[in-house]
Amino acid sequence: MNRRRTGLAAGTVLLALIAGCGIPDGTEVQVDGPVATPLSGRSGASGAELPTRLSTVDPGQFVVNYLKQAAGETGGAYERARGFIAPEDRELLRVRQGNEVTINIVRIAETVPVAVPDVVTNRSRVTLPVQQVGVLHADGSITPPLPAAPSSYTFTVGQRPSAVPGGREDSGLWLFRPPDTLLMSTDALRRYYRSQTIYWWSGVDRPVLVPDRRYLADVVPVERRATEVLGWLTGGPPDWLTGTVRPLPDGTKVVGNVPQTEDRLEVPLSAPAGSLDDPAELDRLAVQLAWSLPDFHGDIELKIRNQTPTTGDADDFRQQVKPADRAGDPPQRYVVNGGTVRPMTGAEPAPELVNNQQNRNVVAAGATRNQGTFAVALVTTNGSTSRRRLQVGVGLVPVTMSRTSTEAFASMGRPVWLKGTDPAAPVGLVVADGKLRRFDPTAVLTKVAGVPDMTAVGVSFDGRRIAYTAADGGLYVAALSTDGGTLTVGPPRRLAISLRKATAVDWMSEDSLVVAGQGADGQTAVYAVAVDGTEENPLTPPGGKVTQVVGYPNNQVMAEANGAASMGFGQFRRVEPYEVPGAAAGSSLTAPFFLY
Repeated sequence: MNRRRTGLAAGTVLLALIAGCGIPDGTEVQVDGPVATPLSGRSGASGAELPTRLSTVDPGQFVVNYLKQAAGETGGAYERARGFIAPEDRELLRVRQGNEVTINIVRIAETVPVAVPDVVTNRSRVTLPVQQVGVLHADGSITPPLPAAPSSYTFTVGQRPSAVPGGREDSGLWLFRPPDTLLMSTDALRRYYRSQTIYWWSGVDRPVLVPDRRYLADVVPVERRATEVLGWLTGGPPDWLTGTVRPLPDGTKVVGNVPQTEDRLEVPLSAPAGSLDDPAELDRLAVQLAWSLPDFHGDIELKIRNQTPTTGDADDFRQQVKPADRAGDPPQRYVVNGGTVRPMTGAEPAPELVNNQQNRNVVAAGATRNQGTFAVALVTTNGSTSRRRLQVGVGLVPVTMSRTSTEAFASMGRPVWLKGTDPAAPVGLVVADGKLRRFDPTAVLTKVAGVPDMTAVGVSFDGRRIAYTAADGGLYVAALSTDGGTLTVGPPRRLAISLRKATAVDWMSEDSLVVAGQGADGQTAVYAVAVDGTEENPLTPPGGKVTQVVGYPNNQVMAEANGAASMGFGQFRRVEPYEVPGAAAGSSLTAPFFLY
């Protein structure tokens, strides 16, 4: 039963603005071999306790345990870390960036590093190579690593002379001459925190919910989580999303704690006069809050100054508007077969996308749909040349390709469409001759400013973020703005991953990517990677060099490797001709993509 009592009209208007911008929970896909979980995605406390200083007598394990001590309530992070450090050296661990507690997140390759004994000091030295991943802040956000952060640390571990013979206070191992920075391993982040997604509204043109991955310590009790999340929302979005999403009005604050019972959440706010008087604005805030607290299923009451409270059921607010990867039609799978775009067999019949007379000489394709209207982009070659052009068409299926780019390129990747843009004027992106270019139904390709040369691009399901592999081999994310019909890209953020060189990428959920490239051993590798780089899981790659990857929620991934399409998760398998109606036995299947 709908228990909402105010703001219904505003919700109807908001829903009309955003209808058709999302995608669904996913469809089933057949996978050969074991199914891997891409990322931990934990949504509850693990119950794990931090190891104590006396938990081990092995110096290498002692260092690993030390890299867990910053986990938990940030207010006690320094004291927990100092508890492992010899008293005479504790002041070497310094608070940085004013009084804010910030924690350097590092990825370590060795489960238990090797300790080298020093016969002179009777202590051990542990040299630990690390990959700097980012900095964890008190608001649960991860920002890029500090400039010039080291790629290894050396720890001195041993016993200290007891002030009182036989005294237990000095027994066990201690850390001497510690690094001056508060450190925590990615393993500790995964084990002692829950990833918590909060949401921001995008700009004024066809607003959508844009996810923001944060981290909440498991030790934070359930009754305090709403207060923490409200503090994050009133604190504003992270730098890399600034300019793409809308913060709450300046001066909006939480008044005290957020009282929460099992079936009621009271949100006391203060805001500058006039800033939250609009019922539509309050409705948007309620939807934003409901999705940022996905485990709460009771009434939400927004109380602002002396206004009449806005009250409604959290689940009803979530039904008004859904994040992009939870709404819409199920995806369908396509490949290129002999230069033509063909649907694969699946749970639902997939339509023929392209007018049969024009469906030829295709090397890559991308498509999207908004209710009954389809937008299709084809990368094609002329029979007499290998140079590539873009063909674009919008309409009912099979779509007639109405425009072709005047400019031809030596190379062109998979074209992708932005969700959430005006269905009457869809916008797409493609990498051509190493440059990111914007296109629309006119098939005019325009260079996008502010981004480096790149090899591949993927667009998030909300259409307001991109991930790309740059010519330097790095993996980057950046925010997009399409307000006023102008596409702008925000400052790029490089992600720390284990690949030596990343060459292909796509989104596989609202906060995770699938990325392929060259591993540290020089061989092809494929990873599922968190959007902030803090977590990565290796997937078993298809055989040969991976030139393209495409993803979709619920572990659906397809790839092209050595000129052959494959699909699956955990273990890829080659797509067979019998899975493509009309494909001849032994024919080549390439360039897979999802339609959603």
